[in-house]
This record gives sequence, C-alpha cells and structure tokens, in this order.
Amino acid sequence: MARLKNILEKSETVATIVTTYNGPWYDVSGCSVFSAQCVVDVNTPAPADFTANSATSIFTAAANGFTTGLKGRVSNSGGGLPTGLSAGVDYFVIVVTANTFKLATSLSDAQAGTALTISTNGTGTQTFTPTSIAGGTVKLQKTNDTSQTAVDEGSATNITADASLVLEKVDPSCKYMRVSYTLTAGSLSATNYILGKGIDG
Repeated sequence: MARLKNILEKSETVATIVTTYNGPWYDVSGCSVFSAQCVVDVNTPAPADFTANSATSIFTAAANGFTTGLKGRVSNSGGGLPTGLSAGVDYFVIVVTANTFKLATSLSDAQAGTALTISTNGTGTQTFTPTSIAGGTVKLQKTNDTSQTAVDEGSATNITADASLVLEKVDPSCKYMRVSYTLTAGSLSATNYILGKGIDG
C-alpha cells in the first residue's frame, strides 16, 4: 500500500523582519503535501533615549537593537527636539552602528540610506519609540518559474503576538513554494520548519 514519506525537510531562521521577507523557493515536485510550521517571536525593540549630533545628523543610543526600516516616533521630556524632527510623525531607522542611527522620512528613503538633516542637538531627554507590531502577516506563495512574480497560495495569516503557525497545501499544483512575511510596523524573528511529503511505493 502506498504511503506518504518525508521527501523535503528544511529549516530557515530569520533574525529580524521589519518590512518584507520572502524565503527561499522549495521544489515541491513529487510532494503530495507541503507544510511550513512558522515559529514567530515578536521582538519590537524597547524605546531608547538618544543624543543628537547636528553636525552629522547621527543619533546615539547604546545597544538599541534597531534595524534599518524600523518605524517609530520621537518624543522629548524637559526640553525641545532637535530642529528637523517633530513629535507625532513617523520616522524610519537607518542603522549606522550598533549604537548609532540616522532617521528617514519614509521606508524607501531608509532602505536607500537617504537620511533627514537636523540643525540643532535639541535639549532635555530625547526618546525614539518603535511602533508596535502592525500589519503582520505570513503566507505561502507559489510559482512555476522563480524569475516570475510570485502568486499567493490561499489567504495570509495575521500575526499580532508570538505564535507557532502551520501553513499547509495539499497536492501543490505548482513547482515551487515559499514562505512570505509582511509587516507595516514593529519587528519579529522567525524560524520556518519546512516539510514535504510524497508517495512511497
């Protein structure tokens, strides 16, 4: 009697996702079932107090844990923000070192390394607060040609907190499948355990 056996077993770990992550394509030829167990850790960094250098537009906050593209807002206590920054406005991090960063006014600018300019250092306590996780989803995607645009397989699953999710496709109709994450704010890490089962005998 024919039975299913494991013909594809892989794992992939992603340290930090703040926007989009598309995993590697897996050849599912011969798979009767393709599944991905996604173990998600929501790890948005804590707010960090920073000092500003108007000569370089670089901000210093020791061991802040920020990642390029991370969205957040600035605030001030006991003084005023550096000229060029405003409270209540979304900014996006550009990592310079583990202890320093710049800010951009859009995600695309942050990804391109295009930072805003400040003209004063500000006074009082300056704080950058990353935005909590929002718009988080994970889904399977498929294609027959990895050079072409991927197609979503089924609906995306929302992510709002730490979770272990299983995404599954029975009788894949395409040659390749992968795991895809999307965030609009916040940060997470993930490990994806990939399993494909096919007919034995």
